[in-house]
Amino acid sequence: MVTLRDDGTALFEIYLPHAEQVCIVGDFTGGMDRPHQMTHCAAPERGWWRTRLRLAPGDHTFCYLVDGVGWLPDYAAGGLHRDRDGRWVSLLTVPPCAKAATVRPRPDRAEPARPALQTWAVSRRFSTAGPSAPLRTP
Repeated sequence: MVTLRDDGTALFEIYLPHAEQVCIVGDFTGGMDRPHQMTHCAAPERGWWRTRLRLAPGDHTFCYLVDGVGWLPDYAAGGLHRDRDGRWVSLLTVPPCAKAATVRPRPDRAEPARPALQTWAVSRRFSTAGPSAPLRTP
């Protein structure tokens, strides 16, 4: 699962309780030449592997390398794609960061009512997290 944060970083999380080592490999790490080691979480979140990376805006591909031998795409990311070697890799699109403009309210105009924000639940059906993993909403 990938969460894009307001500070311009991406939080990568995957639940692999039996893994000894998990690395992230992508076009933003330099491919197989420079895999990025993920951190194994301690109790009470044992089994989760996490890392936070700052990514340039644009489209990226990545995959998790488990114990140095198994390739695992992130089904909860922005999609899947076959790379030039025929492996399934995950797609991730990082939007450009737009600076918020300072807006002063005008006393002669009332601000229109804004619609309520809609929250989306993450489906566990396509997640790499186990059935006991907590459901996370953005």
